Amino acid sequence: MLDTRVHPDLHRRGIGRRLVLRAAAGASDRSAEWLHVDYEQRLRSFYEACGFQAAEAGLLRLEPRRG
Repeated sequence: MLDTRVHPDLHRRGIGRRLVLRAAAGASDRSAEWLHVDYEQRLRSFYEACGFQAAEAGLLRLEPRRG
């Protein structure tokens, strides 16, 4: 998932959570086994409330190959 957003005037109404749960249901309906999201630390409680569990992961930035 990438950049789940709700207009600031509509925050705290459950809209974002419903969007995330709808995406999760759609992925599950298509036989996906995992749903991954990257988020800023300030959004951790939101994603945990949606059922995500924190997990350690590694990240390697690759430089474009030339030639």
